[in-house]
Amino acid sequence: MNTFTKLESDIMKVLTKNAGLFLSQYNIYDKILNDYDIKDPVERDNFKFRFLAVLRQMSNLFEGISIMKKEDVIFVGFDVKNDKNDYDYEYSTLNEEIKKNGEMPPEISVINLIIDKNMVTYINKKD
Repeated sequence: MNTFTKLESDIMKVLTKNAGLFLSQYNIYDKILNDYDIKDPVERDNFKFRFLAVLRQMSNLFEGISIMKKEDVIFVGFDVKNDKNDYDYEYSTLNEEIKKNGEMPPEISVINLIIDKNMVTYINKKD
């Protein structure tokens, strides 16, 4: 569970530094990955699963977090005052972020991880 708490904190740092903007899951992942120094490719894949599990719960854990999903990519914003539907998304770097970080696991894989690892105490919140 310590990993999840650290991930929550690291994601919040990125979001609060970019208040008012929606950041893609790839952008957030890129900003925090350097802090973890993961060399093993298997552990890196496991980290992606944990990252996405935490990212999906951010709006339930903290006030002022908005999460939107567009074209199978999660966008997260902090302290956004306007209606979520009024935002235009900037996709110009999204393909570059995907190429740089590799594909994220599909949503069903993250859900299966949550079930397989019996993370009920952490993820027992409304999604």
